Amino acid sequence: MNGRDLLDAVGCVDTALVEDAADPAGRRGPFKRMMAIAACLCLLLAGCSLAVGTIWGVQIGDLFTGEEESSYSVSGTVRTVPDAEFSQELHEILEEDWAAWWAKSEMERMISSTLPGASYREYETWAEGAEFLGVGLANPLETAEWLERATYTGTLEGKQELTRHCRTSFRGNADGKVERAALTAGYRTGEIRVMLWAELRTEYAGETAADGGQKVETGAVWPEAVNMYANSIAMPDGQEAALVVSQPRREDSYVSIDAYFIQDGLLYTLNVVGPDGGDEAVAAVRDVLEQALDCFGQE
Repeated sequence: MNGRDLLDAVGCVDTALVEDAADPAGRRGPFKRMMAIAACLCLLLAGCSLAVGTIWGVQIGDLFTGEEESSYSVSGTVRTVPDAEFSQELHEILEEDWAAWWAKSEMERMISSTLPGASYREYETWAEGAEFLGVGLANPLETAEWLERATYTGTLEGKQELTRHCRTSFRGNADGKVERAALTAGYRTGEIRVMLWAELRTEYAGETAADGGQKVETGAVWPEAVNMYANSIAMPDGQEAALVVSQPRREDSYVSIDAYFIQDGLLYTLNVVGPDGGDEAVAAVRDVLEQALDCFGQE
């Protein structure tokens, strides 16, 4: 498991943050990004008590732009997915992973780059990934005829060896219980990349309120100056998706729009990335994002 694999497995984070530096749409090189993303991962907090009748939702928090670092935060309330709902296969993988970890000597564990209980699997379709997790997850983009199937990072299939269309990433505790999991898939339309992922948290990820909800905080970090602004957009089901539009302040840059929304009480993130070209580029990326969000309102 390399640096990018580790981040995918641990944090269920935006794959655009862990793209290869040679890709103009990537936000940073995989190893230079690790510390910055780790700071973002530390924002994942256990929930506190919620009132009965909580409405699932997300909102954008602080946006910060500095010459050496830029970031934004996202907070929300999601439902807890019971550990018991996850597949037996996933639980067996966690148990085997922890058994292998404890079989190492203390010195081997100290110098190991492996994070015990964190792993991933890759699949050809979203349905296969959801079946592995054992939890039903909606994704109408799988049947959207206007989208071309790509790897889970949004690159064309065949461009990256051993990288498939979907990835499940998950983390569990030493007792073999699932704490967090995510399913990611990638698509393209022309030069614009579309990446969707759904995140799941169990009772072992943090405190669960009486209504079954948990509070979660996440976000994104760049090691450079980035122009950002936040707004929202109405989805076909009547809820609001929270948006962050980002443009790094450098040549050969890109436009990235992150949309955060709730489906079945779970946090979904839609990341659409395209080459920068001023207002026209932003409009083109947003058009694709809106078209993708509209898919979630179709029967």
